[in-house]
Amino acid sequence: MSPEPFDLAEYTRTAHGSHRDAIGDGTAFAGLAAEPGGADALTLVALLRDLEGGTMPYLRRVLVTPTHKDARVTAFLVTWSFEKFWVADALTQVLRATRADVSNGADVSDDTADRPDPRLRRARSGPVPRALRALVAGPDLVAAHLVSLAVSDAATRAAYRRLTGEASGSPALAALATRLEAVDARQGEFLRTEAAARLAASPRAQRLAARELDREAYPLGMADRPAADRARFARLVFPGGAAEASEALADIAALPGLADAVARTASRTAEASAAVSP
Repeated sequence: MSPEPFDLAEYTRTAHGSHRDAIGDGTAFAGLAAEPGGADALTLVALLRDLEGGTMPYLRRVLVTPTHKDARVTAFLVTWSFEKFWVADALTQVLRATRADVSNGADVSDDTADRPDPRLRRARSGPVPRALRALVAGPDLVAAHLVSLAVSDAATRAAYRRLTGEASGSPALAALATRLEAVDARQGEFLRTEAAARLAASPRAQRLAARELDREAYPLGMADRPAADRARFARLVFPGGAAEASEALADIAALPGLADAVARTASRTAEASAAVSP
């Protein structure tokens, strides 16, 4: 039996906006760096803030492809970017509340001297090259974009779950991480449901999706970050390496034709984790 279609109209009507009510004046977060695991938690908050707030570069790349002609996916992406903006805002407020502690404890530097991995140059290509390639790929490319977003969602939700554990000394941050994970979880439901139907209908879509996974770093936006940031994310979120990453991506691996590509994505996560010692 086919799964029930995702209620997109309900999702757009009930999109999550500001989370500042969960942050208040920020005093509940002020001493986070001094808590057990607080320095790592703040490092992860800073990375997530940058990644969750980086929707516009992705939209500029993807909306010059056949994806922009799909009204259902476009409606989702508009709401998705709205929710991501407010998630990034919430994480920014946490960092502002802890700024003195961040500067003394957690490593949230940009590592501007460290360049992105050249192997990911296709993932970082601009709108024009992607538009030209999309002319060849055609409508099946929409499924590839959905899958890529679904993998990003799964990796980000794993980060929030890890953040909840790292923030065990801060009930306020643990509660906020749980709340933000729930926002991403609803997005992931849409992405997996839509991708499953398209992949099942087209072996070519499966091949395009697998190729997209092989060319990208996750969560989306990591291809533009220094290698040290990718290593930090992997070390903090997937300390168990490929096995732990595979568990987080299990729902995507179960989609038609993607098991091998998702396994390769998990292996790359393990490689990034090994690049920096705990």
